Amino acid sequence: MPQKDTPLRILNIKSAISQHFKNENWADIALLTNSKDIIYNHDRLFKSLRFGDDDYPSNIIEVLQMIEKVNTKYLDIVEQYIHDKFGDDSIFVSSKKIKRQLRFPRQFVKFQKIHPQMKD
Repeated sequence: MPQKDTPLRILNIKSAISQHFKNENWADIALLTNSKDIIYNHDRLFKSLRFGDDDYPSNIIEVLQMIEKVNTKYLDIVEQYIHDKFGDDSIFVSSKKIKRQLRFPRQFVKFQKIHPQMKD
């Protein structure tokens, strides 16, 4: 049975996938989630990825929903894969409740000397 927060999780995973994934990442997910048939038999997933089509995000959602129906734990595996492969820079929000945080990537933050002994 799908969890209450499953649609939000799928949307967040979709955002990270649409930003980062290539064919090889889908192959990894197929292996990790035993979802080779689901991924490779989807009629538009790889075509829309390859050509940058507008329906790629909706194809991602379809595939994630099918994977989740097989085993709800597979979304955990996909989330962990995204975190491990793309790190904190990926657009990804967990379904777990946390305090709101504002994070800036290092390349956008300029550090200033606050102590005369510090070197650049």
